[in-house]
Amino acid sequence: MIRHSRRSTAIAMWQRFTNVNLSRLHVDLESVLDLRDPSVAGLALADLIGDDYVLTQAIGAAAVANGHEGLLVPTATGIGEVGADFNVVVFTDSLCPGSTLIVLETRAPNLPP
Repeated sequence: MIRHSRRSTAIAMWQRFTNVNLSRLHVDLESVLDLRDPSVAGLALADLIGDDYVLTQAIGAAAVANGHEGLLVPTATGIGEVGADFNVVVFTDSLCPGSTLIVLETRAPNLPP
């Protein structure tokens, strides 16, 4: 989250976090492009977690064009357990009729004022 929240000042970055909620979801998708091991697609981890978004945006566009509803990818922040924590990217405009995305819980993060 921090990596993608760069702002011109520390105050501006902090204010960005005060407008964020954490949600727990139940996700059941018909077709997901699994890139937890980027090498299966001829990619390196660095290709997915760098600051240049051209490749990752192209991967997302290609996934949608090929009928995928989402991506399962390594976390770009480096936060969490290596090889165990991943992000699910859901293309909500591309959900199949049998797929579900249910918000189980939403809460404000426990940040000091």
